[in-house]
Amino acid sequence: SGQLYGKRIDCRTAYREDGRLFKRELVPDGAPKVAFGVLIDESGSMSGYRIKMARSTAIAIEDILRRLNVPRIIVGHTADYPEDHSVIINRYVDFDSYRDDDKYRLARVEAHANNHDAAALAYVGKKMEERREEKVILVISDGLPEAHDFSGSTADRKTREVVEQLRKRDITVVAAALGGSYNSLVSIYGKDHIMDIEDMSDLPVALTKVIKKHVLKRRA
Repeated sequence: SGQLYGKRIDCRTAYREDGRLFKRELVPDGAPKVAFGVLIDESGSMSGYRIKMARSTAIAIEDILRRLNVPRIIVGHTADYPEDHSVIINRYVDFDSYRDDDKYRLARVEAHANNHDAAALAYVGKKMEERREEKVILVISDGLPEAHDFSGSTADRKTREVVEQLRKRDITVVAAALGGSYNSLVSIYGKDHIMDIEDMSDLPVALTKVIKKHVLKRRA
């Protein structure tokens, strides 16, 4: 009993706590080979607790990725604010940031006006294409696109097309649907790439699980 050779094994002793019995061994070899983009919906409907949790989550994600030396870009987006009909991209943390205090710009994440998700996704996708690592975009949103001359089924379809184009370019897109928006956003992101976040306090845990999955991934 307890011997590790021969033709038989005592299953009762197969579990060990001393780390001497392995199925396989994975040894980390430097920084994770993945880059993350975080896209935050800063539309008016995100006001209150939703934008607060999105801001807190972005701050936590930036801290985790910075400590792991993982490249990251964190962007907020709105549209038609204050009155002009344009898409506004707020770059809080960028790949080429060189100052440790750049992260403090995340304190400015706020809810504003409308949201043109297709344009914002295309922007982050363009930035991600420049990276050589595995690429993952995390989307935080509470509803369908809604901007000047961009709404309804047309906005839904065009945003879905952008997501499909990004995935064809080997960019993973995962969405966190906040506050009951899952049913409306699943048509854009697909049921295998969207999380239903009813309780806002679940947002940080849900996104850090996605990050952990990709950071710990090992290629054969």
